[in-house]
Amino acid sequence: MKIGFQTLTEQYIERLESKLSKRNGFLFGFVMTLLFQSSSVSIAMLMTFIGSMKRSIPFILCYLIGANISTTLTTQLFVWNNDVLMIGCLIVGFIFVLLPFKHYSWFSIGAVLLGIGVIFATLNGFGNLTHALSMSQIDAWLESPDTSPFQLLFSGFAITAILQSSTTFTALLIGFIEDGPILLHHILYLIVGANLGTCITVLFFSIGQSQLAKLVAYSHIAINSVGLLLVLTFPLLFETYMIDVITNMITSIEQQIVFIALFYNIIIGLVILIFLKPFASFMKLFYKPT
Repeated sequence: MKIGFQTLTEQYIERLESKLSKRNGFLFGFVMTLLFQSSSVSIAMLMTFIGSMKRSIPFILCYLIGANISTTLTTQLFVWNNDVLMIGCLIVGFIFVLLPFKHYSWFSIGAVLLGIGVIFATLNGFGNLTHALSMSQIDAWLESPDTSPFQLLFSGFAITAILQSSTTFTALLIGFIEDGPILLHHILYLIVGANLGTCITVLFFSIGQSQLAKLVAYSHIAINSVGLLLVLTFPLLFETYMIDVITNMITSIEQQIVFIALFYNIIIGLVILIFLKPFASFMKLFYKPT
């Protein structure tokens, strides 16, 4: 799937240097993350090509905002996941890869479809795994009103740092909730912790990279840290008002988890965009050109 998207997007990336606007940063981060199904991969890709481009901190910040919002939509694949869609993507993708089309784009599309089919199969496996691992102690801990937000934050952070994927963590979470109800504000704190946990993967990738690539990793940490501080400072806004809106809109618990992650990342993104100029100036302090 990576090969397919690299082929489909390489020409656009080559033309991107002259278009480092905030809007293009957001759109590019959103689309690349949606296609790669991983914010870590799309941010790693940003680190790879940003070194050869002129510095644009607002572009980087908007790219990260788009990536954070888009990665929540990957969880929607887990909700939609079914055998027919999985088999269809695998078969069509396999055919497109093997057939001798004259235009290489058909091979790229086939590689993408094949990759999406594999993602569906993997998500299905995660669902089965959670049923096998489901234990009464974990369920009781998630359902207990006495569970501390800091316990949930640390759990989301640690598990995601180990798995190196917030999507994988959320997929496992959805698998657990099928066995019983979970307090939705617990889900919120787990997701906030998972957002911070995925920063570890990006930070590791930045080791040995250019100063600009390191700035991408630091900006990713800063954005998700702002989210953490906002949730801890204004718990009523997130725990009550946001979750009430979601529960009034949607009855499916799986969809509610997806929308909690989506609304949370949209709110954080809007806050960063409102204060984009001072935030970019603050991040500039961490940039030390060689």
